[in-house]
Amino acid sequence: MSGSKLFSLIVLLCTGAAMNAHAVVLTFDDIGLGHGSSVSNQYNGGFSPATDFGVQISAGRTSGPGYVNAADSVDVAVAFNTELAAFPVSGAPSTYGFDDDLSRTYNVGSNPAGWDGGNLPPNTVVGFALIVQENLFGYSPPGDTAFNAPDDNAGDGFIRFVLDSDRDYTQIQFVIADFEEPDAYSVQLNRAVGASQTFTATDFGLAAGDNFLSQLPFLGFTSNGDFDGPLTGDTITSVDFIFNSASGAIATVALIPEPSSAMLFMAAAGLLALRHKRKR
Repeated sequence: MSGSKLFSLIVLLCTGAAMNAHAVVLTFDDIGLGHGSSVSNQYNGGFSPATDFGVQISAGRTSGPGYVNAADSVDVAVAFNTELAAFPVSGAPSTYGFDDDLSRTYNVGSNPAGWDGGNLPPNTVVGFALIVQENLFGYSPPGDTAFNAPDDNAGDGFIRFVLDSDRDYTQIQFVIADFEEPDAYSVQLNRAVGASQTFTATDFGLAAGDNFLSQLPFLGFTSNGDFDGPLTGDTITSVDFIFNSASGAIATVALIPEPSSAMLFMAAAGLLALRHKRKR
């Protein structure tokens, strides 16, 4: 399975029914990104009609949920290539661009290549992941769309996904990388009518740690406010993935318009995991 993402293969396993239900997976590998590229409207028609999934992406450090007013603050979501071995960036401060925590292939001393923990296999290929950019090195606005030293923000901030209402997305799922604290993040679901619902990292009970890769459960509006409660089927209009004084990255986003499609995705994920284990 080298060279392809876990959820890219899940899409192939679900082609017929998932396509009919308009379920989509954002892998960040299919929109012509480079290491350090800014991400905004590529999944909303900004790259090609084939990847117009009605999703607008933004990020923030200077305002909004979980904000920090740092001297080098920048409100940009950036693509980080987790398949690159981490290395210092020429001319940049020593801490810029040396993010081995987000590298699957980084191998030095007692730290072998591969993800160090989480609920996905250590050799899972993530490719590009989404981060809140920490520094402005090599960035020259306006018009610049890339950062020379991509690095995830050391604390606070958010990544926002605004969803076209006519897509009727009712559930979302994330694969996340390198969240080290058990309360490192929260996910806020917003809708056109009715209160938002927020689920926290501690709700999911997933292990957290340096260089961990984990798949979150499917999340949607529930009648009792619990992440695993009965689904209401309300359309999600936007999602805020909030960093609680923590760093990390979003590796994959799955968007589902109805519960039956979610069951298809989970079934396919199980088949893929079984296939993966047999090959090891």
